[in-house]
Formats: sequence, C-alpha cells, structure tokens
Amino acid sequence: MGILLYININTKRTAGVERDKWRERRLSVISYSHFIFPLFLSFFRVMRLSIA
Repeated sequence: MGILLYININTKRTAGVERDKWRERRLSVISYSHFIFPLFLSFFRVMRLSIA
C-alpha cells in the first residue's frame, strides 16, 4: 500500500518536472525567435537593397 502511494507521488513529481522543463524550453524558444526575427528582417532588407 505504502509502495503504491510512493510510486504515485513519484510519478506526479516527475510529470511536474517534465512539464516545467517543457515550459522553460518553450519560453527559451520564444525569446530566441524574438531575437532572431528582427535580425532576419534587417538582413533581408539589406539583401534586397544590395540586389536592387
């Protein structure tokens, strides 16, 4: 009985940790895209000007 309860608590804790990890990863991806997007836009603008 106690072992089952321990396993249940353990799985819940690891699921919470995985969810937090996923949330951190998603936030880092969002911040990364916010950094890359203006860079890409400026690069595209420069390329278009150099082509034209």
